[in-house]
Amino acid sequence: MKRNVILIIIAVFLSQTAALAGNCLSPVAVYCGDYIYGDLSAGTDTLAGDTCSTWPDLGNEDIYTIYVEDVPATLYLQITNQNTDPSAYLDVSVTTSCDYTSCIAGDYVEPGYVWNVEAELGEAGSYYIIVSAEDVSAHGPYILDVSCDLALAPLDCANGSVGPLTLACGSTAVGSTADSRVYNASEYGCCSGCDNLGPELVYTVDTTGQGPRRLDLTLVTLTPAGADLDLFVLDACAETECVAQGKTGSNPELVTTEVLPPGVYYVVVDGYGWAAASFSLTLNCLAPPTATPTSTSTAIPTNTVTPTPEPTATPSAAPTNTATVGPTVTPVCVHDGDVNSDSAITPGDAQLAFSYYMNCASYDPNPEEYCASDFCGSGEIVPCDGSVTPADAQGIMRAYLGYAIPCVKNAEQSDNRFPETEHR
Repeated sequence: MKRNVILIIIAVFLSQTAALAGNCLSPVAVYCGDYIYGDLSAGTDTLAGDTCSTWPDLGNEDIYTIYVEDVPATLYLQITNQNTDPSAYLDVSVTTSCDYTSCIAGDYVEPGYVWNVEAELGEAGSYYIIVSAEDVSAHGPYILDVSCDLALAPLDCANGSVGPLTLACGSTAVGSTADSRVYNASEYGCCSGCDNLGPELVYTVDTTGQGPRRLDLTLVTLTPAGADLDLFVLDACAETECVAQGKTGSNPELVTTEVLPPGVYYVVVDGYGWAAASFSLTLNCLAPPTATPTSTSTAIPTNTVTPTPEPTATPSAAPTNTATVGPTVTPVCVHDGDVNSDSAITPGDAQLAFSYYMNCASYDPNPEEYCASDFCGSGEIVPCDGSVTPADAQGIMRAYLGYAIPCVKNAEQSDNRFPETEHR
């Protein structure tokens, strides 16, 4: 019997769990993000009939249950059949009850292959995941990867079915995000690409009446080892209102906020990726540091000996040479603004001055290639500092419009470096 198989590998190695054999009376609870190693040789044979893939269940089963609160949701199951016997087919079924009469989705997977099953979940509640063997030859190892695409709702500070949690200053809380079953928040305002897809628990902290405080928090992840829990402090019940974060990937995560005014704050424990784990969370509320007064030392008086003054000789008055100060020299311009020597000040002169500034002064080491020698270096009228700038071009334009040129050319100043030839 030939079956067409597409090999799809989507690996999210977040929470690796060795599966226990579950049955309808005691199914094994799993969560979004779990990566489970199972073996049907340790399973039980309690179900019979055609599975959700329409192939018969003639061997053992491992039965899991998953609770989903945020709907609509999509459950993604990736099953890896690690059997080597060519007849050892596995089936995976998603149902609403512990039997094959309430199938939502299902399929089979050949030995040595990977297959994916996708189930659309429209109602909140518990669902069953049944891994079964088509016959006893398939009693062997497999890997089950569980992931979810959940409807993200606003942050639930009441924690869904868990209920509201409070954290007092100076106390330690012990909890588990796996108990939360709430996956509403994944991104927070104080990090980019947070990727906190795991379930979260929210603790309310009330510092009203205590004065300004710094919140000093220690989050210790307990089990499973290696799970990555992060910590966020919010000043309102919304993931966008983040004032501090502990997202270093280390254990413990340590967060100390800036000084916060009295009020209600929310401390969120959330799993990176799909992580879910137990933890302890400790809060201390620290008063702001007080300023240390600066001591002022008192100067010890010093006895001062006053010397007796010696007689002072009076020098004979010497004639004083008085320098004659000439008239104040007013800075003058080195050009009258007629850059192209056409006996008129026009916008063209302003343009030439600006072109000189751009091409001759700024860019070209050989200005003669870009501007005529009869006006290179010309057009400098303000502020009479020996250089051509955009201000000179502006001054020429203002002269064209009828305003006085900022500096008046001094006829006694040499202008020999500006030949009176025609502009080329």
